[in-house]
Amino acid sequence: MTAAREIVISESLDAAAVAAAERFIRVLTEVQAAGRAPQVVLTGGTLGIKVLEATGSSAAASRVDWSNVDLYWGDERWMPNGHADRNDEQAREGFLEALSIPTDRIHRFPASDDGLTLDEAAVRYSATIAPAMLAGFDVVFLGVGPDGHVASLFPARPDLTDATDPVIAVRNSPKPPPERLSLTIPLINTAHRVWLLCTGAPKREAYANVLANVGAETAPAAVVRGTDETVIFADTEVLG
Repeated sequence: MTAAREIVISESLDAAAVAAAERFIRVLTEVQAAGRAPQVVLTGGTLGIKVLEATGSSAAASRVDWSNVDLYWGDERWMPNGHADRNDEQAREGFLEALSIPTDRIHRFPASDDGLTLDEAAVRYSATIAPAMLAGFDVVFLGVGPDGHVASLFPARPDLTDATDPVIAVRNSPKPPPERLSLTIPLINTAHRVWLLCTGAPKREAYANVLANVGAETAPAAVVRGTDETVIFADTEVLG
């Protein structure tokens, strides 16, 4: 069972980030009140990082026990540890360090200098996320690219969008760097909540394709759904 999409429209990218951050904090407190450790998949990108920064600077963030939240990523660039282009590094200062999240709760993708091949890294991260897969991800954040991609799953790439393993190695990415790691559509669609981040005029076509429910070969963002909730955080610019 999948949920119908809800669309949250804000006046600007910054306002969309705040709206997503407020809802994120609320969900985390609800999950913890139910006696569970929230399992969360983060994303990079301009809006994805702004959501994390808005969360990190929110007074309401103190309502969350951040030592009892498990954090993962939907994809990662195959770069060395600490590289400025890695999604986990971009989340570090304004979110991970701002909220003093314990390192044992931060489940990063392997890096290119960890001594693994790209394929070995995919297998390693599959093992890392296995406990969360059993519990079910509570929130999966996904930025939507202008071409309709999510994570590192690009259109016109059936080798990526048709993959069934939970984590895959991505080669020849149309976006640099060419090598990446990514969660896959079947795994994403097991999440309780899938939240799409889609703002700005360059993403109007992608936004329209999502609403038109096109296939993954045209816009992977159109086929990801949460089992309980699917939300698009948009702004007035993307509406056209």
